[in-house]
Amino acid sequence: MATPASLGSKYTACLKQLFSHHAVKLGTDRMRAVAAGLGSPQDDYDIIHVAGTNGKGTTCAKLAACLSLKGYKVGTYTSPHILSFRERIRVDSQMIPEEDVVSLYHRVTQTAKQMGVELTFFEVTTQMAFLYFSQQEVDWAVIETGLGGRLDATNIVDSPRCTVITSIGWDHMNVLGDTLDRIAQEKAGVIKAKTPLVLGPTAAVHPCFRQKAACVGADVMEVQAEPRGEDFEDENIRICR
Repeated sequence: MATPASLGSKYTACLKQLFSHHAVKLGTDRMRAVAAGLGSPQDDYDIIHVAGTNGKGTTCAKLAACLSLKGYKVGTYTSPHILSFRERIRVDSQMIPEEDVVSLYHRVTQTAKQMGVELTFFEVTTQMAFLYFSQQEVDWAVIETGLGGRLDATNIVDSPRCTVITSIGWDHMNVLGDTLDRIAQEKAGVIKAKTPLVLGPTAAVHPCFRQKAACVGADVMEVQAEPRGEDFEDENIRICR
């Protein structure tokens, strides 16, 4: 049994290895291959997939809280973290333990190595989250995209129970595109067949979301902007409802 001191050193070494992985490399092929090697853990529970420029983290937290109040065991995957890497992966608001970070990191990277696949930092972290939620036998997981949507590592979730796009604004223009329409089209990649789609007020004005939803038979619920105006907190609450 590891002592607290030895566990701490293993955890520190693990984080050092984890943060040495390549930062960004878009595409889902690597993720799908390694997830299959791990047994496709992302298929073991119901998922709400949350994308958007702003408000994703707050929306994820509120959705997880609502599900917990209903008595469900809920996993939450968000990024970035503020103080601890462990903030990214939670079950019922509790951060993933250090020992699980270590064991999951080694399992994911060893599986990838055996398959000849090199994963990025976010891809490794996402695989760890999917696997941890499966091990913890959660009922639901609320999953936040990392960058965009169409080619994001989280977008191997093929049959979520609901998809949310909180907002559209100027972000990662060097990757997603230099117009709001192009950015919206990238985020529209998370829309799935026959899966309800919730659009926040600034997302609802972009026609590509309704067009994609119509093509795949996804029902759309639009959260309209309040005429009197509102802050982001109020807007996020209405999206969750």
